[in-house]
Amino acid sequence: MWGTKLFNNQKQKTMIAIDFKITAWERAEIEEQYKDAVVQAMKEGKIQSADDLYHFVKELGSDLGSTDINPETTEQMCVEENGMCSTIEVMDSDGELVWDNTKV
Repeated sequence: MWGTKLFNNQKQKTMIAIDFKITAWERAEIEEQYKDAVVQAMKEGKIQSADDLYHFVKELGSDLGSTDINPETTEQMCVEENGMCSTIEVMDSDGELVWDNTKV
């Protein structure tokens, strides 16, 4: 049947995905003793993301304390902010793109 899939002889609804591109602040925590080295690495452009920070402090022999996305800081992006690439995409149940907002 169109729009449904069978799973263990039960009717299961077929879902589509709608993705929205957002911006958000990500907070990472490190031990204070590494503050000067981390700030210097940021000034030199060696750390530009939480992933960079993770690898940098790992090389110093430490671990990242924690990282979290602050949900209070999320904002919807527009196409212009995303280099004229889509910020809303609708995908069918097979993962194929049905529509995106670059076509508006």
